[in-house]
Amino acid sequence: MRLGLALGGGFARGLAHIGVLSVLEENNIPVHCIAGVSAGAIVAAAYASGATPKEIAAAGSAMRFTDVARWTIGRMGIAGSDRMDRFLRKLLKCYSFEQLRIPLGVVATDLVTGEAVIFRDRGDVVLPIRASCSYPGLFQPVRCGDHLLVDGAIAMEVPALLARMLGATHVISLHLPMQGAAAMPTNMFHVIDRCFQILHSRAEIT
Repeated sequence: MRLGLALGGGFARGLAHIGVLSVLEENNIPVHCIAGVSAGAIVAAAYASGATPKEIAAAGSAMRFTDVARWTIGRMGIAGSDRMDRFLRKLLKCYSFEQLRIPLGVVATDLVTGEAVIFRDRGDVVLPIRASCSYPGLFQPVRCGDHLLVDGAIAMEVPALLARMLGATHVISLHLPMQGAAAMPTNMFHVIDRCFQILHSRAEIT
């Protein structure tokens, strides 16, 4: 049996993934491969690189928006994610797919075609994570070759299929669903996040 984890997105709710990793480690259950989108991609990459759940939790709890983003005036978003490079290079133990201790898959979404773009096996891991976390409307899309990439959760909310592609025979899929009635939004980020939560919840029903 080869166990794979598929970590969905969810902004700050992505920290919930760390609890599952901790339980698996406490019970000596090995993870043979891991895939992630958006916030799940950060947790997945950190774990695959050798960071412990405790280290990931500490970094996530201490992270501030300005640690990963820079306010900027742009036609395609109001924040750039270039600062995420520095944050990720502090969190990750290595920076290429070839160096990771377990196989990793990261999903981003091609803004032009709407298709999922999969990163795995080789190359730099930081840029794919930035792309997978590029929340539309907030972060500017990330260019990678011929692709203009945004949040991976748009094309693949939970990357269970990618975990299978990485060799998993059994997959634990971690989905962070929308909460019930939310508090009244107080800024545009709350509005954007709530709208995407509603869209995803409707897609799950249909």
